[in-house]
Amino acid sequence: MRALQTAFYAGLVVFAAALAAVLAHIVIDVAGDYLLAHDTYDGVAHHSRGLFLGIALGVLALALLRYLFELFDRRSSSMVSLLRCLRAAQGAHLLGFVAWVCAATPLALVGMEAYDLLADFGHVASVRALLGGSVALGLSSALAAAIVVAMLAQWLFRLLANWEPAIASLVARLVCARRHALPVRRRRLLSSLSLDAGTRPARRRGKRAPPLATPA
Repeated sequence: MRALQTAFYAGLVVFAAALAAVLAHIVIDVAGDYLLAHDTYDGVAHHSRGLFLGIALGVLALALLRYLFELFDRRSSSMVSLLRCLRAAQGAHLLGFVAWVCAATPLALVGMEAYDLLADFGHVASVRALLGGSVALGLSSALAAAIVVAMLAQWLFRLLANWEPAIASLVARLVCARRHALPVRRRRLLSSLSLDAGTRPARRRGKRAPPLATPA
C-alpha cells in the first residue's frame, strides 16, 4: 500500500516536472529572442520537447489506467484511498508537491537542452547555454512553469478524488447495462438467423403445409 502510494506520488512529480520543463523550454526560447542578445536555444533542433512531452503523457496515461482499474474493481481501494488523501491534504500537501516539482523541473530543463546540444553539436558549451543564455531567465522560467503545472496537476487529481464515487457509479452502470444487453441482442440475432424461426407462428396456429407429392 505504502509502496504504491510512493510510486504514484513519484510518477505524478515526474509527469508535472516533464510537462513544466517543456513549457519552460518554449518560454525561454520565445523570451530569449527579445530579452537576450544571444539566445543559445536558437539554431538548435529541439528534439527533446517531443521526448519529454511523450514521457509526461506516458506517465499520465499509466496513472489514469490505474485509476480506471480501481474503478472497475472496487474491492481494491489503494488508489482510491490515495486520491482521497490528496483531496484531504489541502495546503500542506500542495506546498510539498510544488516543492518537489520545482526541484525536479530545472534538472529536467537542463537535461532537455543537454540532449539537444549533444545530438546536434556533440558537446555542451556551458551551464548558461543549457538555460538559454541566461541563468536568471532559465531558472525563473523553470520555477514559474513548475508552480503553474504543479498546481494544475494537484487540482486535476483532487477533482478525480472528489468525483470518484460518481465516476465509479457511472462506470458500474455502463458495465452492468452492457453485460445485460449483450445476451439479449445475441439471442435476437440468433433467432432471426434460425431457419426454424419462420415456422413457429404457423405451428402455434395448428396449420400444416400440404404433403409433398410422392410417385405412385
